[in-house]
Amino acid sequence: MPIFPALLIAFTLWAGHSAPSAADDPVVTWMAHGRSTVVNVANAEERHHTFRILIIGIAKLFMAIDKAHSALRVTDGSPEFRIALSPGAEQELLKRPQFVVLVRLTSNDGVREVRFSRNEEKPFSKDDVIPFTLGPGTTESPTSAVIHRAIVTGKLKPGEYAFVIDGKFYDFGVN
Repeated sequence: MPIFPALLIAFTLWAGHSAPSAADDPVVTWMAHGRSTVVNVANAEERHHTFRILIIGIAKLFMAIDKAHSALRVTDGSPEFRIALSPGAEQELLKRPQFVVLVRLTSNDGVREVRFSRNEEKPFSKDDVIPFTLGPGTTESPTSAVIHRAIVTGKLKPGEYAFVIDGKFYDFGVN
């Protein structure tokens, strides 16, 4: 797909906000008071915490995001989001429902982190996964981006969260 239509749809849907970094990158927006705010991608990196029990070492894998708090602060404990996916990402979502996951992040020494495993079917602990409803997608012209409405099931407690979409963390915090 040429880059021009991707930029056109990004401008049409999120005027005044930064466009996605690539034509196939998902775009997550927080919907509140008739306005949309783009949820930025956080730079998450893999980290290991090693514990030694007698002679056996046990390593736990975490994805960590620098800074103790997200710049985007959500004031409503039941936020609504829109997730825009390219047609290719939409096909991946249909094959793997865990393609889009909402997780709670734990603050630890100035970073936010979540424990993960390399198991593609269940990459995060069930204790860290937040249930949400991903509504049916509607196709937007001219780029065929598929827009889903994501609504959190229940109320989010104050803290740090991230939508994880195909390994990218879209972080936000709840006050």
